[in-house]
Amino acid sequence: MTKNATVKCPNCKEVFKVDDSVYSNIVKQVRDQQFQEEVFNRLAIAENEKTSAVEIAEQKLINNYQQQLADKQRKIEVMTISNNES
Repeated sequence: MTKNATVKCPNCKEVFKVDDSVYSNIVKQVRDQQFQEEVFNRLAIAENEKTSAVEIAEQKLINNYQQQLADKQRKIEVMTISNNES
């Protein structure tokens, strides 16, 4: 980088001359902000995936218990019918 760099303001479009240390600080701030946004986005995605996984696991448990309940109900009905026939 040269001794003096130029930076164009994204808001007012004015061009400024800055030295290397100021330019480096600006670049670092932009990079840090982008990194924070990426971390936030990835955390949000991970949270959504975790929520979905928990919901799927809960639904599997509910289905399993409903199946077990239906099996027990059938056994009770068979036992009731066989007792009534006796």
